[in-house]
Amino acid sequence: MPLSAAILIAFVFVAFGVIAIYAGIPDVKRALASRKWPKTNGLIEEVSEESHRTKGKGRSRIAIEYKVKYHYVVDDRAYTGKWNSLISTSNKSGMCLFKKGGCDGCVF
Repeated sequence: MPLSAAILIAFVFVAFGVIAIYAGIPDVKRALASRKWPKTNGLIEEVSEESHRTKGKGRSRIAIEYKVKYHYVVDDRAYTGKWNSLISTSNKSGMCLFKKGGCDGCVF
């Protein structure tokens, strides 16, 4: 490989790295700021589970999507939120045991 091609490839990788770092800065700032947020307990109001079958490369995979609705109170102000999680059963990357009124455990 000629030196100019190697330099071009290195420049492309560095450029993508800089873009990735720049794109991640807001997430890092939010994560650091969240350390100062007040801590409170919440209540799970509703949980649904849907299975999705996908095909790819000759194999069929099943993914489970959990949809959780919850609420919590901070400084006498009520908040409601929703959280979705898609878990692939092919790699068993995570497991959630939700139930209405509380969470038995979440492992990722």
